[in-house]
Amino acid sequence: MNLISNNANYELIVMNSCFICNIGYADTTKSAREFIENIKERHTDATHNCYAYILKDTAASSDDGEPIHSASLPIMNVLKKQNLINVVCVITRYFGGIKLGVSGLARAYTKCTAECLKNIVIKPYVENVKIAFTVTYNQLNIVENLLLDYIQNDKTFNESIVLEYTVPIQKLDSVKKMLHNINIQKIDTVK
Repeated sequence: MNLISNNANYELIVMNSCFICNIGYADTTKSAREFIENIKERHTDATHNCYAYILKDTAASSDDGEPIHSASLPIMNVLKKQNLINVVCVITRYFGGIKLGVSGLARAYTKCTAECLKNIVIKPYVENVKIAFTVTYNQLNIVENLLLDYIQNDKTFNESIVLEYTVPIQKLDSVKKMLHNINIQKIDTVK
């Protein structure tokens, strides 16, 4: 699975119709819907605002009045071909007076999505897990140096120090082993 690192847009003219593609990051249905609504608000005078989004656990699409599967399926197929998740794509169409037919529409929506993706950096998806553990004041510098490559989310000072880190799930065992080696035994997974 892959993620996008940036948002992008691209404009394509096909037989006087203007296709404007906007691709963005969305990791929830709510954020995908907000992205779609934002584009629709910017283009209230457009003929169509077709979209597709793929999240980790769900996907949805709409032809928004175009012939069935002439827009949303081509958009979705391009996103799937790149093995993307947490991505939303909206293509706004301003009708130019010449009908393209279902195959012409499919080609236009496919090309517009593919060209827009050329402006996006794609990176591998890494699933993370949050861990929490307690260290002494003497262990703090050692632990922070050991875990420099990971994100420290929280540090709470009391009689001892509670640290919370985000680590890639595939690195969890090696991180636990490093911590066990410096006598930190209790490591909890945080929701």
